[in-house]
Amino acid sequence: MEKEKRHYSIEFKIKAVELSNQRGSVKPVAVELNIPLDNLRRWRKEYRAGKFSPANKPIYKNLKPFGYH
Repeated sequence: MEKEKRHYSIEFKIKAVELSNQRGSVKPVAVELNIPLDNLRRWRKEYRAGKFSPANKPIYKNLKPFGYH
């Protein structure tokens, strides 16, 4: 049985990283948030490299909410 791939928002990743930095530990935060430990470790590395800055966030222009034309 395949695991369903979960997608996390940039905001969630930032909060998870900041929480783990605050607490000084990765594993308890990953368990608490029910996310794979490797994901949180990778996000911390990406966070330190500046990959979660607003400049790297995708911008979607001219999109309307679902159901609008």
